[in-house]
Amino acid sequence: MAPEPQAPRWTTKQFDHLGLEVLDDDECRTLLACTAIGRVGLSLDALPVVLPVNYTVFDDSILIRSTEGAKLGAAWKGSVVAFEIDDYDPIGHTGWSVLVQGTARVLNAPTELAQARRQPLAPWALHDDGAFVAISCDIVSGRRISGWHPVPGLPSTPHPAHPHHQ
Repeated sequence: MAPEPQAPRWTTKQFDHLGLEVLDDDECRTLLACTAIGRVGLSLDALPVVLPVNYTVFDDSILIRSTEGAKLGAAWKGSVVAFEIDDYDPIGHTGWSVLVQGTARVLNAPTELAQARRQPLAPWALHDDGAFVAISCDIVSGRRISGWHPVPGLPSTPHPAHPHHQ
């Protein structure tokens, strides 16, 4: 007996409480694989810092290079960090962002290092290769804004106190 044909799988977009489209895991991971610059957020001396990095996706982790400093220090401690990428059009008020939260660690196993060295990740700031740092993709989320439009249940005009709407 032939299997019954399955109904087409229609995907319904999900929106958060502000009307931003919630990106599913697959789309977030696709966007992560298509970009090369991001930002690492971590705590430095009990203060938050956000640092730009170039990166690649490697074994379900974000792979960066780092020399001595905040990023490498966080990785040696096994700190939980955030990693973010985005793109936007300021004229059309459209854009998206993807946020990864995970643990940073320094790669030091010989096989991992050999695989990491084959990745398309060259240091930008210094010629010293530095260490390879992997950030696990424990929590991956994303949002897209498709231009300003009224959202049911929210005010239908931009808030007058918002500086760029005056």
